[in-house]
Amino acid sequence: QQTEVARRAQTQEEKLAAALRVELHNTSCQIQSLQAETESLRALKRGLENTLHDARHWHDIELQNLGAVVSRLEAELREMRTEAEQQLQAREHLLAHKCQMQRDVASYHALLDREES
Repeated sequence: QQTEVARRAQTQEEKLAAALRVELHNTSCQIQSLQAETESLRALKRGLENTLHDARHWHDIELQNLGAVVSRLEAELREMRTEAEQQLQAREHLLAHKCQMQRDVASYHALLDREES
């Protein structure tokens, strides 16, 4: 009877050991799977960081280009305003000359009219 109890205890220990081996194997597989997933996520993170770095780099270049365009357009605007001001002054000067010439012509006509009368 003692050998039967010992045999049963040994069988239960063997079953428990087998169950623990299966659990250890499953846990080991899960760990390997999680390690692979972790490495995959790290690679994805590195890729995203590189993409972000590239995007920032191109964004900075675009900002510089747009800044240069804005500066050029502002310079053109200043130049156009200066030209418009000069043209306005020239127009006013020509109008003043025209008015003076009209007065001179009127005076000349008045003199001619007096001489004829």
